[in-house]
Amino acid sequence: MRPVALVGALFGASLASSLSAQAVDYRRAEQMLDWNASRMISGDSVAPQWLPDGNRFWYRNKLAEGAEYVLVDPVANVRRLVFDNARLAAAMSLARDTSYDPIKLPFTTFKFVDRERDIEFKASKKLFRCQLASYTCTVRDTLPDERPFVVSPDSAWEGFVHQYNVWIRPRNGADSMQLTTDGTDPRIGGPSSTHEIPRRLLRS
Repeated sequence: MRPVALVGALFGASLASSLSAQAVDYRRAEQMLDWNASRMISGDSVAPQWLPDGNRFWYRNKLAEGAEYVLVDPVANVRRLVFDNARLAAAMSLARDTSYDPIKLPFTTFKFVDRERDIEFKASKKLFRCQLASYTCTVRDTLPDERPFVVSPDSAWEGFVHQYNVWIRPRNGADSMQLTTDGTDPRIGGPSSTHEIPRRLLRS
């Protein structure tokens, strides 16, 4: 081989090797960027969710597998788990008649109710309410309970208006049922009260 050709071949091989090494280094560096590195790090951040008393908070602690939910009382210097993932997953599975993995619980936030004895959260398009002492859960649909509603005379049903239509639901926590589909905005000539039509229907 001529000297010039030999030098060219060696230079080409060296350049290709250098570019390949740079590509490997770039890939290695990319793995350490925030969106990739965060998957490999546990316990790296605390986003406190303060309770109404303003003295305590809970946060979601990311683990190598899944996450845990931690309640912190800085004044009393207490840190404890809000619930046991395995027991909660078992209670959810029983209530929903499906299987939930304690490592992959299908929610990231919740709220305390009933003096912090229960928690409520949305998962699988349903609203769960779980007692922390007994680890029992009930499930209902996810239409907000904060809306005004009226109760039937036998206390078996609730009626309310959602998006200008009338809905009812059993008070035992089962799914809501839509009764009307032609509701109109009361500001443009519809009913003047969100209570009146549900009350009439529940009394009929």
